[in-house]
Amino acid sequence: MPYTKERAISTASLLLNMIRFFQQLGCYIDIPLIPSNNILTAEDWRVFVSGQERLDSNTNTHGSHSFRNGAKHSTLASRAVIPQDSSADIVKSQSPPCNSRAGVEQNIGATLQDALHFSTSGNTHTVSVDQENVTDSRGMEHIDPGFHSDWSTTRAAMFEKAHNFSIENAPITNIGHQHNHQHVNINHQHVNTHGNRGLANLKAFISFDALHDSSAQDPERCCHPGTRKKVLHKMCTWMDDPNASEHILWVHGPAGVGKSAIAQTMSNLYDRHKVGATFFFVRSDPIRNDGNRLCPTLAWQLALSVPIVQDLIASSLEEYPDLPTKAIEIQFNKLIAQPFLTISGGESAAPTSSRVIIIDGLDECSDVKLQERILKIIGNAVADTRFSLRFVISSRSEANIQDFFDQFQSATLQIDLANVDDAFRDIETYLISEFARIAVEQNLDPKTWPAPAIIDILVSKSSGQFVYASTVMKYVGDKYESAAAQLDVILGLKPSTGKSPFSELDALYTEILKRQPNQNFLKEFLPVLVARSMLSGVKDLHEDDAMLLGLEETQLHRKLRGMCSILKFEPFLDVHHKSFLDFLDDSSRSGEYHVSKDFANRRYMQRITDVLVKAASKAMEQADTHGSDHFRPRFATIIQKFPLKTELPLNDLEETLQPLLAIQEKLLQLPNMSRPWKPRACEKCWTFYIIDDLPLHMACLRRTSQLQEPKYVGIRPLTAMEEKQDIPQFDLDTCLSLLLADLQSVKSQLSLNVDAIGLVRALIRFDPIETAMKVRSMTDAQNLLELIFCLNKKECFTSWFGAAAHNATRLALAIYGRVPLLPRSLFLNNADLDIDQKTYQGKAVEICVDKVSVSRDCVSAFMWGNLSHASILQCLGISFQSRTVMVSPSPENEMLSKWRRSTNPSVSKIQAILFEVAKAIQCIHSLGIAFGYSFDADDIYLDSDHHVKFRLPHFRPNMCKGRFDYDGYGWNYTLEGSLH
Repeated sequence: MPYTKERAISTASLLLNMIRFFQQLGCYIDIPLIPSNNILTAEDWRVFVSGQERLDSNTNTHGSHSFRNGAKHSTLASRAVIPQDSSADIVKSQSPPCNSRAGVEQNIGATLQDALHFSTSGNTHTVSVDQENVTDSRGMEHIDPGFHSDWSTTRAAMFEKAHNFSIENAPITNIGHQHNHQHVNINHQHVNTHGNRGLANLKAFISFDALHDSSAQDPERCCHPGTRKKVLHKMCTWMDDPNASEHILWVHGPAGVGKSAIAQTMSNLYDRHKVGATFFFVRSDPIRNDGNRLCPTLAWQLALSVPIVQDLIASSLEEYPDLPTKAIEIQFNKLIAQPFLTISGGESAAPTSSRVIIIDGLDECSDVKLQERILKIIGNAVADTRFSLRFVISSRSEANIQDFFDQFQSATLQIDLANVDDAFRDIETYLISEFARIAVEQNLDPKTWPAPAIIDILVSKSSGQFVYASTVMKYVGDKYESAAAQLDVILGLKPSTGKSPFSELDALYTEILKRQPNQNFLKEFLPVLVARSMLSGVKDLHEDDAMLLGLEETQLHRKLRGMCSILKFEPFLDVHHKSFLDFLDDSSRSGEYHVSKDFANRRYMQRITDVLVKAASKAMEQADTHGSDHFRPRFATIIQKFPLKTELPLNDLEETLQPLLAIQEKLLQLPNMSRPWKPRACEKCWTFYIIDDLPLHMACLRRTSQLQEPKYVGIRPLTAMEEKQDIPQFDLDTCLSLLLADLQSVKSQLSLNVDAIGLVRALIRFDPIETAMKVRSMTDAQNLLELIFCLNKKECFTSWFGAAAHNATRLALAIYGRVPLLPRSLFLNNADLDIDQKTYQGKAVEICVDKVSVSRDCVSAFMWGNLSHASILQCLGISFQSRTVMVSPSPENEMLSKWRRSTNPSVSKIQAILFEVAKAIQCIHSLGIAFGYSFDADDIYLDSDHHVKFRLPHFRPNMCKGRFDYDGYGWNYTLEGSLH
């Protein structure tokens, strides 16, 4: 039947009854109470008003209500409604009074049955209006298009502006006008009624830029396709498992490892039904680094993604309008914890249990204390089993955050990006892909540019650091520059003419360094770190860091807690990424934090010197104060061998080691601590062994770079008159003091006068050990050693001393045993030595390369150079280059082993040769010298008269066992053992 105006009035009246029904329940609908006056005439209006007056007396305001199937609130029945067959019954539906809820419900039911097509399926109610007809169980009926146009608009507006009521588990859909798409969709089983009025209080406190889909986010900050597969899979598995035992997933790692890219990727992978809210902290943005904005921002998103809590969140905001200004503990409790705990017991708990909140860059929250409070709030919340939300937290491994997770009692899933084994492979994948893209853009051949070796170099330099790789690709891919030229800058093949290629990385490192509270300590630590990093091949050197900085190891680690994003502490203290060391080494990049390699080595050696001086001073005051805690620093390993592994210019080394020379000077004045070849204090401590070795390094470097002619080149044989002169009869003290005074006056290459020669002849008649113990200064010791060494080189040696010549060598060895000093004439000119051709000054020589330890190499050269026995080949001198080289004249004689093979010597001849060998060994042992190792027939030569000549460059004195343990050669350390 046609749809008349009378029927329209009836329908409008009943709809008004429905509105009044909501108002009786305390609801409010912000729409006109009458439809458009294009539908009703003036007479219709009077009839309509009369119906309205009957409702006025029944209007009663209550609190807000929620209509929920099966709940204890007012219920909009979800049962199927049976359409009526007679329009008369519909008109009659106006007549029942509206003074009872049953009457109102009856009117509403009748209205929906007649005016609209109202169908139900389970808990779903659908109301639909077409342009030209209404579909119900009775079929199709004609409706005036003009009437329908205005009426459908009014009905849509009714729900669009409605608030303060909630309909749950009974969604109303497709209310509207199909042709112009004016419709209202209510698809989330919820119409919020506190709604925007409460949430509006949040807007001023929300960081919209911190949302993962904000325009402020970098769209390129996502995982490159094909990378981070293992990490993303592990996270997705956790995200997709609502029953996972862990309610917090912590993704952590050092700076630049790609944490934010992973968090962004995960946020993009899921919609709001899984990821309920996100917050991306950014340290440089005052809006996004404010932890006080976290809870309002999360609550606002949760109200949208979890509609069932929107009303509860809004209620809290209406009750406490200043809630966003409260402490974050109160904010979290009122805006997040309480709403979700409230719904946790109802049927709607299941859909919310899988919601995850993603918080990225927590360490970039500007307030460290606030970081800790946020973690504590979250930890307390997830400890309640009724709380359904889960959290992904991404951050650097800062100390305060690490402490929280170390102490957190509940199960937590942790992913340490610093230990992900596919990071290098992922970076290689990323680089190959990006280089291919850039090659196409710049008409380069991706098959040949860049070479695979270059990609390998960049992967190695990245140290698993994605920010390094992305920084490189941004620089190379500059659309206004040549990619090939830009890559050469990255590789250091060309200088940068504009912006630093690593500016993004530099800003990251600078920001971390500036945040360290103790800047003075930081600038003391960085040189130690840089110097040690250059000694990466030395085992366990990190164990000395704390000692060199004057701290206990626990103190050092605590002071460096703020550097966790740059430094790793396990298995030992080291940088996460080598690019940080490159940053420090380049002053244009690091600025005030610049640490050059030369400066780092100098400071490192200064700290070693300071530690040695402190240990030596303590030992000299009281030798046995350390108990069983022997001083054996790891840095000894960089000092034991030549060349010194910490490279320093000679001037810097001399300046740095001056305090150690003062220690040696002081030791000469303490007879009990400077006995020849005896331990100065504890035999097991290495203090004085290292103090002896460092000046030897300095002497070797000085003689190598500043070769000087020896003082005493004018030594000559004595004349017949001089030989007949009586040797002065002075006591030891007088003789020694007179001689030392004469030697101090020799400033250049001058011959000794007759008086000086007499004093030398007198001095060697005293006991060499007693004489050596009376030498009390480094200068006097050096002068005596220079003199004796020159005498031993001259054929006139025997004419000077006769049978007492043996004592001159013993005196030199005793002085060296107190303080290791090398005579200048022992060193060869490197320019005259050709090691490969085995020539010195154009003559054939024998080359012996030694690399045991600097102390062993020097003592062997010193002893060999001082031996003047007829059966021992002369030592021409030593050269220090990349190793210790000892040089002797090339033997013109025949090797003993070859002689035995080529001849058939008689027994008597063999006995005679063995007797000469025995005499030479006896002479060497009488000096307190042992052979460094066993020798065989290839070390012995025979001249034309079958006289023996030894080529034995390896000698050693009768040292203490501790000295050999320090050198790493603890065997054969006694003279008796050598003789055996």
